[in-house]
Amino acid sequence: MSTTGKTRTFSSFLIRMGLTVVLCAIIVAGALGAMVYVDMRGQDQAAAVARLKDDLGAVERNIAAARDAEARFRELRQEELIGQQQELLVEIGTALDRIAGQAERLGHDDIAKDARAVKAPLGDYGQSFTALAEARRTLGLTAETGLEGELRAAVHDAEKIVNTLGVPQVQITLLMLRRHEKDFIMRQDQKYIGKVDAEVATFLDYPESKYPSAQHRARAVKKIEAYQASFHQFADLTLKLRAMGEASDTAYHTVLPALAQLRGRITTDGAEIAAISAKQKMIAGGAIAAAGLWGLLLLTISAVRLYRATALPLRSVSEAVSTLAAGTTEISVPQSRVTEVQSIGAALTTFRDAMLERRRLEAEQAAEAERAAAERQAQADREAAEARAKAEAAEAERRDAAARQAREHAAAQEIAAVVTACAEGDFSQRLRTDDKEGVFAELCHGVNRIGEAAADGLAAVQTALEHLAEGDLTYRMPTSFQGIFAEIAQVMNHSTDSLSDTLTNITVSATSVDVTSNEISGATDDLARRTERNAATLEQTASALEQMSATVKSAASSAEVARGAVDQISAKAGNGREVVTRAEAAMDEIKTSSDAIAKILQVIDDIAFQTNLLALNAGVEAARAGEAGRGFAVVASEVRALAQRSSEAARDIAGLIESSGQSVGRGVELVRDSGAALRDIVAGVEDVAQKIAEIVTASRETAAGIGEISNATTELDRTTQQNAAVFEQTNAAVRTLQGEATALAQSVSAFRLSAQGMQAPAPQPAVSNTIAHHAHQGAANETVFVSRRRA
Repeated sequence: MSTTGKTRTFSSFLIRMGLTVVLCAIIVAGALGAMVYVDMRGQDQAAAVARLKDDLGAVERNIAAARDAEARFRELRQEELIGQQQELLVEIGTALDRIAGQAERLGHDDIAKDARAVKAPLGDYGQSFTALAEARRTLGLTAETGLEGELRAAVHDAEKIVNTLGVPQVQITLLMLRRHEKDFIMRQDQKYIGKVDAEVATFLDYPESKYPSAQHRARAVKKIEAYQASFHQFADLTLKLRAMGEASDTAYHTVLPALAQLRGRITTDGAEIAAISAKQKMIAGGAIAAAGLWGLLLLTISAVRLYRATALPLRSVSEAVSTLAAGTTEISVPQSRVTEVQSIGAALTTFRDAMLERRRLEAEQAAEAERAAAERQAQADREAAEARAKAEAAEAERRDAAARQAREHAAAQEIAAVVTACAEGDFSQRLRTDDKEGVFAELCHGVNRIGEAAADGLAAVQTALEHLAEGDLTYRMPTSFQGIFAEIAQVMNHSTDSLSDTLTNITVSATSVDVTSNEISGATDDLARRTERNAATLEQTASALEQMSATVKSAASSAEVARGAVDQISAKAGNGREVVTRAEAAMDEIKTSSDAIAKILQVIDDIAFQTNLLALNAGVEAARAGEAGRGFAVVASEVRALAQRSSEAARDIAGLIESSGQSVGRGVELVRDSGAALRDIVAGVEDVAQKIAEIVTASRETAAGIGEISNATTELDRTTQQNAAVFEQTNAAVRTLQGEATALAQSVSAFRLSAQGMQAPAPQPAVSNTIAHHAHQGAANETVFVSRRRA
């Protein structure tokens, strides 16, 4: 009998099948371990991405808080806000470095690059705010410090010296200076700097006649020049401060796109990591399925080969034995690589050859059959007995081989069933070892040990997962396992610890958010009420400003009317001055006429004196003539008496004319004094008219300024009303946040944590104090702001 290939014993087939089963179990366990590793690695990467997102969220919250600190510093000018903003920027830089380090450890260099790219605009923003804060310190954080304090001191000194002088025109100029100063502070327009300089030039152009003395003018000019210098320093730095604020705004808006790019990068890479993890899980699941299929295929192939190597040849042996037993020598000896089957086949071949040889001998000895019939019969009987013995021995050996094959086949089927159950996830089945011997007993014992180890490990995993599903985070998986289950126990316990810590932190955060939301809600309610009161105050202020504007406009109209009346008075005073001038001319003419009359009277007096002398001479001559000249003497006497009376009348008239001339002279002087007084009155009226015109102009500008202030106050009122509505919305959002925090706390309370984790720290009172401090400070600033606007 010939055999092909290498021969093996039945034990070697069983050993190979056992090794195949072990190999399949190892493949399945390896695939399962790979899946667990991939799952854990995916969870670690997802947790790392979640930490990156949390750090980025902290960065975004801190940058918003830094921006809020900057805005509050611009409004409130508090020194502590500078340090708060700088501390927030330092925390942001630390968080960005942490993000970059985590990204590099994960192998995401693009995230690390984007995280470091945010630090450049962040540094520019910090430098811009530092420059702005330093400029604000130089200007003055309060009204009494810095350049603002120097400006106030300078203007107060100038007001004191000008009020001491009591010169209305100078006071009006100083008031215009203050008005342009306030316009610049409110509008920060450079044109008001020129207006202030123009008013200062007007102030400096006033002559010394406007002041009580040259010393007064020198002191006033010195104070005004000091005020002008302080104002220029204040104005220049104020304009620079506005530019610094714009630079800070630009730097802040440069940070936001970089943060958005970083968030987009983290989100994209996180999605890629999740997709890769899911793909790896799917590949690992496929690998497990493939490993199971390959193991089942190997077991099937091994079983088929074992069947073909044992059962089929043994069946052929049984058929051959039956054929030989029937006396037929035309049999097919089974071919097999099993040594035992080959031995049976060799025995059958020997038996067949013996039968053939026996028949040949019988044919050769046919002639001697008769001669040795008895011997042949005995020999035949003996040979038959031997053949029967051999057949019985072969049959017994066949039955033993078949029984052994059946036992081995049953053991193989049991092993295959247990391995199939393990592949399907059922590790509870065990193989009996008391009915098996040799390698099958060892193989069953090894498979049982594998099943027990897998069942114990998976039962521990199932128990841990059941506790985790029930929210019990206090249970820990035993660490007494070896190999992959020890690693699974370590990872499971580490995951439970991490989840417990996370839920503890969530509980603490939910409690803190609840307490903080309560405080924010109270502060928001208080701020909303103050905002409503401020809105009412602003509305009253707007009404008062409207009344003030109407009053100023009425005053401007009255000043306009007064200006017209003064113009009329000035015109009448001018007419009076012309009348006085004509009166002076008339008085001069009267004086001239009086002087001429005095001269005429002097001539009359001379004529009377000459007439008296002639009458006296005529009387003397009439006396010399005697009776003939008596009538002529009477006439001469009458003429003399008439001349005497003419002389006396001329003297009386001269006295009256002299007295009248003196009166006329005094009248002329009085008229001249009246003319000078009228000229002074006209000049004063013109000066008053000019002042009234300036007052009218100032009143119009003041009315316009009050109108602008009224419009601004109305806009502030509207903005305050909107702020009140926003505060109400904020309060509603805080209420919602409080409800969400309570719901989160209730959800987390479903988990059972360790005693240490359940002790959430009490919220820090510093939050409440900070909110109360900001609320009180906001109220004080609102009061100061309203007071300033009213001033």
